[in-house]
Amino acid sequence: MIRLVATDLDGTLLDEESRVPPETFDLIRELAEVGVRFCVCSGRPPHSALPLVESVLDEIDMVCANGTHVTVAGEPLVRDTFDRAALDELFGIVFERYPMLHPCLGGTDGNYHLVTRTDDDVDAFFRAWPEHTTLIGPPPADVGVLSCEMFSSVQADLSEAEAFLNDAMGDVFDFHRLGVPIVDATPKGVSKRTGLSRVLEAHGLSRDEVVAYGDAMNDCDLFACAGHPRAVGNALDELKALAERVVETNAEHGVQRDMARILADLRAGGDGLGTGEAPA
Repeated sequence: MIRLVATDLDGTLLDEESRVPPETFDLIRELAEVGVRFCVCSGRPPHSALPLVESVLDEIDMVCANGTHVTVAGEPLVRDTFDRAALDELFGIVFERYPMLHPCLGGTDGNYHLVTRTDDDVDAFFRAWPEHTTLIGPPPADVGVLSCEMFSSVQADLSEAEAFLNDAMGDVFDFHRLGVPIVDATPKGVSKRTGLSRVLEAHGLSRDEVVAYGDAMNDCDLFACAGHPRAVGNALDELKALAERVVETNAEHGVQRDMARILADLRAGGDGLGTGEAPA
């Protein structure tokens, strides 16, 4: 029986305008009434992810920054930070080999920090990501780093960069490319899988009781912790190949429609795994 719904944010739960569809919050509360918890599992650092679901924060669980920050029912459970010397080594490789990649760090101070090389880098960042409030330069020494996103200011296939970085520094970091031109880095052994595992442990749940939704390669770790992995229709083909089912796209509110199907099946006495149509 389904007891927990876990979902990525960008490209998955969020619509094409990076907004939470309004029906989401009613679905979260209605699922809670039939014993199903809700967990966000995002690459976003806490200061970026938490405001999106502020109205239900005390009722849900959060895995932020690909597992470095975990809360259960609003209470902090995990907070891991990056090794700064290892990040400096990584940026040396990136700056030399991949000049189109721009590292951006999520700090424990609640800010993004753009690690720059030239003024052109700053201009490229704000052209690509105008909605971010971002400080220029690395975080001060007393600020921990919770997330590391390296994004391209031009459309590019970053599969080679992902593979090279995993070969070069895979003993320290794990690297995943996203559907948008971004390569995420996480401390070795920290992932959405480890974060969601801590949530399941806190609630005494098993992976067979979990439905998980995603769209990008950092969601492979999320899928590994869920007995019922589901990709949205706009997901990378590699992730779709790992899913037990492909639901509608994020623009079509695919996660929300599938949550409604789970809810209807549970209310009808099922286990939440029914495959019928979502209620109108």
